Amino acid sequence: MSLEDLDDSDIKTLRELLELSRRADPDRRRALCIEIDIDPAEFSAIGTISTHDFVVELIDLLQKRKLETAIYKLSQELQLTFQGSKYVSRLDAIVRKINNEHYVKLDNVITSTSSPIESLNFLNTEISIQGNYLHIFFKVRELFLRFLKSGSSIRKAFIISLIVTSGLVGVRFFAVLEWLELKTFDHLMQARLLEEKEDNRLVIVAIADRDILEQDKRREKGYGNSLRDPSLNKLLAILEQHKPRLIGLDLYRAFRADSAIPDLVNRLQQKNIVTVCKVPATDEEGNTIAPGVPPAPEIVSLENVREKVGFSDFVTDTDGHVRRHLMAQDIIPGTECRTKESFSLLLARRYLEQEQDNKKYKAIIREGENPRIGNFTFPVVQSFTSGYQGIDSSGYQVLLNYRATISGKIAKVLTLEDVFNNKFDGEEINDKIVLVGSYAYQEGPRDEWSTPYGTMNGVTVHAHMVSQILSTVLDGRSLLRVWSQGIEIIWIGVWSFFGGFLVCYWRSLKTIGLVITASILVLYIICLMSLTFASLWIPFIPAGIAFTITSSGLIFIRYLSRKHT
Repeated sequence: MSLEDLDDSDIKTLRELLELSRRADPDRRRALCIEIDIDPAEFSAIGTISTHDFVVELIDLLQKRKLETAIYKLSQELQLTFQGSKYVSRLDAIVRKINNEHYVKLDNVITSTSSPIESLNFLNTEISIQGNYLHIFFKVRELFLRFLKSGSSIRKAFIISLIVTSGLVGVRFFAVLEWLELKTFDHLMQARLLEEKEDNRLVIVAIADRDILEQDKRREKGYGNSLRDPSLNKLLAILEQHKPRLIGLDLYRAFRADSAIPDLVNRLQQKNIVTVCKVPATDEEGNTIAPGVPPAPEIVSLENVREKVGFSDFVTDTDGHVRRHLMAQDIIPGTECRTKESFSLLLARRYLEQEQDNKKYKAIIREGENPRIGNFTFPVVQSFTSGYQGIDSSGYQVLLNYRATISGKIAKVLTLEDVFNNKFDGEEINDKIVLVGSYAYQEGPRDEWSTPYGTMNGVTVHAHMVSQILSTVLDGRSLLRVWSQGIEIIWIGVWSFFGGFLVCYWRSLKTIGLVITASILVLYIICLMSLTFASLWIPFIPAGIAFTITSSGLIFIRYLSRKHT
């Protein structure tokens, strides 16, 4: 590129306009040099010489060294400064002369290449880089600088908030923030200002390591890993004396009962006994990737088998945590676990059916509708539900509102040996749901699950699920709720604009820092109070990010605006 096309009048124009623009004032000379890629140290007295002398020295330096790119950038800066003035046409002519020299250089180099192929390769590369990219860069830069100099601060805050909100909605759609939103949800669940009581409709009989060791000492035989047939028969016999409403066995029994204990078969077939099976895990194409577990053979042969068996499967998130309650699902053809209702739903439904006014609590599960029990509807989780983005929402899943008790227990817990040694009150069993499951950590198979409240045994998670249904229907306890996607987008947008508004209102960086910190704290308190008292899960992370990005962006734009004025 060459400066030969620029005549004396063009050079004179650049000098006059540069001096007139005040970009050559002593306090702005260093910034100008840096913007056009000139080292300020080139000028020994950059801060002391007159404006006219600095302008003459600068333009002469650019001419002598043939720094075409620097002159091009300087012309672009002046174009922005004198936009809409009578000088625009003169500056446009200078820019066109300099810009055209790109293509003169191209022609000279192309004709000097050794072959047409080399010329074509060079043409593709040079035109792409020097022609198109440089032009696009300056156009974008020009539009951005126009934006800095035009419109009110509120208008800028509104535009930036729209851009930030749109970007965050897109990022959220692809589940980029899902892990962080779910971890924040766990924190808020634990931080809720609730002191709920244990659910006195439930009792858990926990089979601990000590109970398994005691069975070994008694030399009991059987296939059960944690509870062998002699102990199971003894446990059921003792519980029957205190007339529990239901007994739920969270124990896989894919084998026949010991024929040497004939009473056990009869007890397992009692109406108030509910057992479990496991549905095979399948991939998106329906192929089995993990085997299921069939129900106990003594139960399968009964006519009322669907009133006796519920599936024990949990739905876990990508981090392995249980935050959703799979109440029901369609029966998978060919599986031995042929039940539509979960273990927890079956127990809760049968408990409600034995209430005095049992007609009020009829369970209705229809395809395409939210599950209903009596007048209460359980809203199912959609693929895009608050922090969840694009999840598998098949079946009838609802958010699990864990009971936040003072003791940390969902219900009264007895060990197997407590029951055998009669270390309990009979009223604790009478007319209750008794859940039997493993609490073993060393001696038996571990049935542990990650939850917002830490690790829980599987039978404890089932208890929370049963309690959620009973508490909703009988006590009016709230289910966890979320906003629609549209309202969440508005919420994020409001906080994004609010961040920009605060920056427009306050000028001191120290004050702005304090206000931003206080605003994030207010946002946190709003989300915590909503989850505590309204059981409403409000997005904290997207709103906080939008608020921070917009406020930080406006601070940066304010800095650039001052720099270019």
